Amino acid sequence: MMRNNMSEVKSFDETVVRATESLQIQRNDDKSEKEVNQLLKDYRHENLVLRETVVRLQKELKETLTHQLEAKEVEEKFIQDVEKRYRTYKLEQEENQEKLKKKHDQLLQRYNALKRSKLGHLTLKYWDFRKKLRTRVSK
Repeated sequence: MMRNNMSEVKSFDETVVRATESLQIQRNDDKSEKEVNQLLKDYRHENLVLRETVVRLQKELKETLTHQLEAKEVEEKFIQDVEKRYRTYKLEQEENQEKLKKKHDQLLQRYNALKRSKLGHLTLKYWDFRKKLRTRVSK
């Protein structure tokens, strides 16, 4: 009978051990489930944060591109304005140069005509004489 009791005790011990293992497995499963739920919650939160970051960065990218396009347009307008002013300035300078050349040619013609005339020849000699006198007196 003792043997029978021993086998019952052994089977009871095995049952207790199995029940204890089952509880531990269940506890581990509960722990694992909590950990999985926490990981899932963390993942969802991180995913949400990343999506918000992506949306924010896309907005910033659009704004940056818009600002770059506006800056490029302003730069192109500025360059066109400078080129237009330069062409206008260059044209005015060429016109002024042509006017001065015409005036110079006219004055040169008048000077040569005057120089060849008798009165002009005498006038030039007179002024050369005066110039020589001035240089002698100042020495």
